[in-house]
Amino acid sequence: MYISKSLIAVSLLKKYYNKHANQSWVTKGIKTACNHKRDLYMLCINTNNSMIKTHYKIYCKILSKVINVAKRQHFNNFIKHSKNKSKTVWSAVKAETSNEASKDKIPLTMKNKSIKNYHDPVNVFNDYFINVTNTYQEKDRNTNIQALSNLYSVFNKPYLQLNMAPVNAKEMKNII
Repeated sequence: MYISKSLIAVSLLKKYYNKHANQSWVTKGIKTACNHKRDLYMLCINTNNSMIKTHYKIYCKILSKVINVAKRQHFNNFIKHSKNKSKTVWSAVKAETSNEASKDKIPLTMKNKSIKNYHDPVNVFNDYFINVTNTYQEKDRNTNIQALSNLYSVFNKPYLQLNMAPVNAKEMKNII
C-alpha cells in the first residue's frame, strides 16, 4: 500500500497542531496562520518552484516569532495577575518544558545488569565510600613507616627553642 508524503506530512502537522490547541495563547489568528502554513507546506512538497519554498521558509520564521510573542504575553499576564508569583513562574516553566520522555525512569545498568531497584546503586556507593578509607589505610601503613624514618634521618638535630612573648586578650582581638 502506497501512502504519499503529503498525507504523512498532513497527519504529522495535525498531530503537532492539536497538541497546542487547548492552550489559551492560541488565538484565531494563530490558528488561521497555522492552517495557511499547512497549505503552503502542501504546495512546497508538490512543486519545485524556489520562490514558493523561500516564501514558506520566511512564513515559518514569522509564524514562530508570532507564536513566541503570544506565549510570552500569555505567561507574562498569567504571572502578573497571580498571587504566588514564584509558584506561577515554576508552573509556567513546567508547562513549557514538560515532555513525555522525561517522565519515564532512566534505565540503569551496573556490571552489565539492568537495575530495577533504585536502592541498589545507593548501597553500592555507600559501601564504596565507607570501605575506601580502610583499603588506603592498610596500604599506607607500610609507606608511613618509611616516611617517618625519612623524617628522623633529616631532622636528627634537636629543634631550636621558641620564645613566645605573652599576649593579652586585647591584642588577640586586634589580630583576629
